Amino acid sequence: MPFVLAAGFFALYLATCQRGWCWQDGGLFQRRIFSGDIEGSFGIAAAHPTFIWFGSAVDSVCQMLGGGIEVRLFLTNAQSALWMAFAVGVFAAAVRRYSGSAKAALICGFAFGFAHMTWWMGTICEAHALEIFLFAAELFVLVGEWSEKDSFSRAAVLFALCGVHFSVHNLALLALPVYAYIVWRNVKGPNRVCRLAMIALCWGAGASPVLHLALRELQRSGFASTVRSVLVGSFGGEVLGLLPSSPKLFFLNAALASISFAMPAACLGLKLWNARGRGKPLGRTPAEAQFRLPLVVVLAIHTLFLARYFVPDQAFFLLPTLVLSLLLVSPGLAGERRPALALAFCVVLGVVVPLLAVRIAPRLDRGTHPGRDDVEYFAIPWKFNENSCDRLVKERGLEDVWAGYLHAGG
Repeated sequence: MPFVLAAGFFALYLATCQRGWCWQDGGLFQRRIFSGDIEGSFGIAAAHPTFIWFGSAVDSVCQMLGGGIEVRLFLTNAQSALWMAFAVGVFAAAVRRYSGSAKAALICGFAFGFAHMTWWMGTICEAHALEIFLFAAELFVLVGEWSEKDSFSRAAVLFALCGVHFSVHNLALLALPVYAYIVWRNVKGPNRVCRLAMIALCWGAGASPVLHLALRELQRSGFASTVRSVLVGSFGGEVLGLLPSSPKLFFLNAALASISFAMPAACLGLKLWNARGRGKPLGRTPAEAQFRLPLVVVLAIHTLFLARYFVPDQAFFLLPTLVLSLLLVSPGLAGERRPALALAFCVVLGVVVPLLAVRIAPRLDRGTHPGRDDVEYFAIPWKFNENSCDRLVKERGLEDVWAGYLHAGG
């Protein structure tokens, strides 16, 4: 079932992904992929080296085969479609393992796949697509059975994934203390210290692209500058929550988040409905009994970070919170008697709500983005017909658009 879900959502995201240049970070990533710029200009925290490396590798193959700029641009966006589809499939597998129910896995897979920000991120060149796939893979490994026999291998895989995750996005660091606690509790027996050291080395191997950049920065700028670059990059005030949000940005991000969080809210409603006896909820699974509290802690950490990370694209950082919310409510969906209705409701939320948002939302100032309606751009997750940035690049040239519009607050 996870493979079918992944294939279906890959087809959806691929069919609806953007064809040309992207606004915001997507345009920055496309430019870096084409130039092979692994380090970037905003510090190591914003380098996302593994994401850029994958994109550059695909772009190199495309150029070898004679692909033009249109094909190369499409492939940068299509890669996000692939990573996000993988995320949906792996997340459904994690739900199946955590809840003990294929029905709950299917409902939560649909809820996540059709969630506004999931679909939105799956149609543009965006590091969050690969980041959430790796996070879902971590959860799949985490909620498995930690027997004495395989606890070491499970911990090694978990930390290797977390290391790769860190080489894609710094959000990986938020769950790391909880993972470390779980590993400390479960990896026992003879040679424990040696085993823990090997697990740490697995994390280092996965994080090697970032560690390589950190070593180069250390040679250039010293220890303090390197630590700052790795942890916060050029966004120290935002990461530390020292910069306030403007009313317009706060409203926009809150509105975008509310559309996405309609999915776990609906699933929570189904869970409460089943708890009243209208469904047939199952008992707590071993995974739920063991990992519910750690998952709640990780959810609290991500939610706190999201709530006080005031950047123009604040809502883009909600996917881990969305995944954890759905995972935690999933056991209550095991007794859902009309899963087809629940799946149809997920589709309606994913397709109809963005269209309604465009109809009822106030018309925001189009500001510094000629040819782009901000409400439609942010509210509509499918991007196959979004070409405002691409048209502007063709009219004025990439360098002029880059200097005036791309990566300039949205």
